[in-house]
Amino acid sequence: YAIDNAGPAKVAQVRAVAVTSVTASIAWDDVPDDDFSYFTAKYYPSEDNKAVRTATTSSTLGVNLTDLTPDTEYTIEVAAVDIYNNYGEYSEPFTFTTVSDTNAPVISSVRPEPSYFNKSIPLSVSALDDYSIASVTIQASQSNEKDAEWSDVAVIKNEKGGRSFTASYDLDLADYKDGKLYIKAFAVDAAGNTGVDSPVYAYVIDKTAPEAPTAFKASSD
Repeated sequence: YAIDNAGPAKVAQVRAVAVTSVTASIAWDDVPDDDFSYFTAKYYPSEDNKAVRTATTSSTLGVNLTDLTPDTEYTIEVAAVDIYNNYGEYSEPFTFTTVSDTNAPVISSVRPEPSYFNKSIPLSVSALDDYSIASVTIQASQSNEKDAEWSDVAVIKNEKGGRSFTASYDLDLADYKDGKLYIKAFAVDAAGNTGVDSPVYAYVIDKTAPEAPTAFKASSD
């Protein structure tokens, strides 16, 4: 019987192919090993080597890392593993730095659909970002002209962070007169990038009760 306790050769020439604010494509050279099974990569913020994440691949000489933090230096080390689960020596640590986040968030939906309301509108605004949504601002106006004045009715903060966020707000209609009420929203991300306004949604306020009937006419068959 042959016993194989030796891992594959040390991975070399680790390099960055492309780096954005939240992703990185990392490549390396192949290793000569007939018993090769897969590559394993461990990566972490250079200032916090306890926050280790891993990625594996058996079919490519590289990995695509996602969910990274903008403006952050990362360290990655790569090793080859054989079919007997012997690990080769990890590569020399390679560092790369993600770029600043300049991509603004977008509003992906505003609910409910336009309709009639008399007491309140249960607004729900969803936003998306490549890194993290900080807040969603909802604005209202009773005019949709170019020179209309829009007021902030709510600024909802995303306390948990994350790339997607749905802000809910029950808009009280007590201070608005009957007629159309226009609603729009925008989002701000954790880097301070402000997204463009959402499309404008037109709701109808109708707080006037129908007039009571004033005359009745009875008939009999």
